[in-house]
Amino acid sequence: MPKVLAGDDIPYAALARELFDPSGNEQKLIPFLGAGASLAPVTSAAPPAVPYPDPKTIEDILDLLKLHPGGHARTVVQLMLLLGCYLEAVETSGKLPPQPDLAQLREEAYPPSAARLARFFTHESKYTVLEQVGASLKRVLTDTKAPSVASERELVEALDTLARATGIADPPDPLSSISNFYEKLLNRGRLWSDLREMFSRKTTLRPIHDLIARVAKAHLNRPGAVDYLVITTNYDTLIEQALEALHVPYAVLMTERETRKVVVRFSPDIPDAADLASRNEGYFPNAFVLDRPSSLVVIYKMHGCLHPQARDGVIISDDDYVNYLAGLEAANGMIPAHVKALMREKAFLFLGYSLKDWNFRIMFEAALRTRQIKGKVSDYSVMYSVGRYEEGFIEDTGVKVIQSDLAEFTKQISPYVPKLEEAPA
Repeated sequence: MPKVLAGDDIPYAALARELFDPSGNEQKLIPFLGAGASLAPVTSAAPPAVPYPDPKTIEDILDLLKLHPGGHARTVVQLMLLLGCYLEAVETSGKLPPQPDLAQLREEAYPPSAARLARFFTHESKYTVLEQVGASLKRVLTDTKAPSVASERELVEALDTLARATGIADPPDPLSSISNFYEKLLNRGRLWSDLREMFSRKTTLRPIHDLIARVAKAHLNRPGAVDYLVITTNYDTLIEQALEALHVPYAVLMTERETRKVVVRFSPDIPDAADLASRNEGYFPNAFVLDRPSSLVVIYKMHGCLHPQARDGVIISDDDYVNYLAGLEAANGMIPAHVKALMREKAFLFLGYSLKDWNFRIMFEAALRTRQIKGKVSDYSVMYSVGRYEEGFIEDTGVKVIQSDLAEFTKQISPYVPKLEEAPA
């Protein structure tokens, strides 16, 4: 089978059998949910009407500056002229994306993307890496005795506005780095409470949540079925809400940040859920075996959870990732033994990830190290686009890519679910 499947070459019927195998009581493919599974559908804003100067006017300006044809300086100035016109049109039309604040992120229907989170932390902490860029530009212009056109602060603001208007290098600060700065500037408690404000009220499900909930329910209805595992790096509770809507019992597992012990939360319709959670307290990951009344869905939240009653196990900052990596090598581990047992010999279906993100690479390596594969296993990833970097990762790991929008993938594979749900035991 090709490593990248797209369009009419995507074998939805075969993939459905992988996801919803009706032939036994063992799960074959583990859904692995990333941020893209929970975010709002992508919509493109209409571009502003830009009154660009005609080519002759641009050439006259370049000639006036005595920039020789074919030189990089001429190309840069031409680009700056065009970007200046575009930025002017965006600002005057009022279409410049606003800086997200806490109230806005809290009330939006969908969880914030990594980019919007980074934007929030940048704005709130009053810091951006563009300050270093502005300082470098100011130094170059000063050293070359260039006429002063703007202060360092004005340069930074102009660069930031250009990034927001065009989406180029936006946000300028990676989420892990700027959240780390925000935590150091204030404290962990403030970071934690802000994140919980943003995520804990989200109730708008995406079709992929309903699909996985139906799959899990069909699995648990089979005689002798073992626990059904879902892994996610998302902080939201949308997959839990989808399971509750279908009355599917679940247990959420995560590792507490301070103690590195496993914390469990059971679905509210399980009898004595609070007592069960208490009985599962106090275990380190490598010694953790889930005490539960019967088979259920196990949701392993690899990067923590922002449920209103959850404890801090969030992995978001540079320090968090460093501590997580250190924990993987520690004697007590980071991944609960119960999850390791359910992962063994099973393939992954990555939903809503970009293979080029370094935090995905960390998570993927941790999962591979834990899975204990003896034979050949084919992992899948649903991705909207595949670039040169992804091609290299695909080649190295053997992950098979389904090149599709996640909503379209869900739409195309959903018709096969009823047939498999009704398959005889």
